[in-house]
Amino acid sequence: MFFSQAFRNDQVTSVACGAQHTLVLLQDGRLFAMGDNEFGQLGTKRGEEAETNCTSTPVRVATFGSDKRLKQIGCGHDFSMALTTTGEVYSWGRNQLGQLGLGESQPGSLDTSTKVSELPCIQKLAIGVNQVFAIEFTDGTLYPVLIPWLHGGSN
Repeated sequence: MFFSQAFRNDQVTSVACGAQHTLVLLQDGRLFAMGDNEFGQLGTKRGEEAETNCTSTPVRVATFGSDKRLKQIGCGHDFSMALTTTGEVYSWGRNQLGQLGLGESQPGSLDTSTKVSELPCIQKLAIGVNQVFAIEFTDGTLYPVLIPWLHGGSN
């Protein structure tokens, strides 16, 4: 299925691409993923639980709860992240280097979104191949506070 056919009746507000996967955020807040899911980066079951680890048909990522509205999405090499309008950060996919911001206690990969705890109210994410910067604006100033996690946990 081609991208244009899959979302022809929807308004796409954001698209993010990883090495071999893509996230699509629609105006109504629904999030879809397609591509390789070897490490759970699509936010759906993988491995023996799934029929395949790769899909060209968009699948719904529905693990944020009905009260969460997404503001930003992003992809690293083989992980995905989402930022809510209330400043919460969620991550899923490969965590081999701690790039999900969940510390070393989490398994190597997660196929469901998990909230990154102990973060202040985040305004924006900057996501690289295996690193993330969370940007916080404090006290109403225009000077951001950068919270990096580079090949490691957020704590």
